[in-house]
Amino acid sequence: MRVADEQAAEAWVLLMREREDFTASAAALLSSAAPYLRAALRACAVLAGERLARSMAEAALARLGIGQVALDASAHVINADPVAERHLEFVALPGTRPGRRLLLPPAAAENLERTCAAFAANADGSPPDPVLIILEDRPPLLVRPAPAPPEGQFPGGHPAAIAALRLPLREDERLGAAVLHALYQLSPREAALAEKLSRGEMIVEAGRDLHLTAETARNYSKRIYARTGSRGAPDLVRTILCGLAPLA
Repeated sequence: MRVADEQAAEAWVLLMREREDFTASAAALLSSAAPYLRAALRACAVLAGERLARSMAEAALARLGIGQVALDASAHVINADPVAERHLEFVALPGTRPGRRLLLPPAAAENLERTCAAFAANADGSPPDPVLIILEDRPPLLVRPAPAPPEGQFPGGHPAAIAALRLPLREDERLGAAVLHALYQLSPREAALAEKLSRGEMIVEAGRDLHLTAETARNYSKRIYARTGSRGAPDLVRTILCGLAPLA
């Protein structure tokens, strides 16, 4: 029996009997199972799409060095992405209740608990401003209100806050230059120079790394500014960091 859904894959159900033939009642039973199999196919397709969307989002954030932790009103961890798992420390909740908390210094932990409780209490009002939590030995956390929960029950409770960290990561220099080359019709040398300038290097020093004279590097930079629509080095950095090159 073939079972298919308009928005999902198809499946075949094959039943074999060694001795007697199928009866009419057996065929009817098989047919009656078709709607349930179709619903299962649809659910599998939805879950596969959700997993793909999550994988794409996590990969993009990881390229930007961004990690996130979802927290409930008591600052208990609901979920954490791979970047956050690698660069933050967690501790199991005491007692028999399963769950984790972020391992933070006492003052930071108290600030986080206060912030999560305040965000949860203000869920129906105007969105509060994000709160920055400074940590001594690891990247700071920017805690912002969690987005409105989707319809339906969320396992573990709806998050009250999202704590985000960002690592000082940049894309591979060669790949970033290739994106700039294609995006702004720069020459390979101009694109390589633009990539270096976006990393805070000075024009002459960046040109020297590319075996360019100081005069050639300055001439290249003028063409870079013109083709990217930038008004100078700071504006060029903004243009590149807000574009596609960091995702290369």
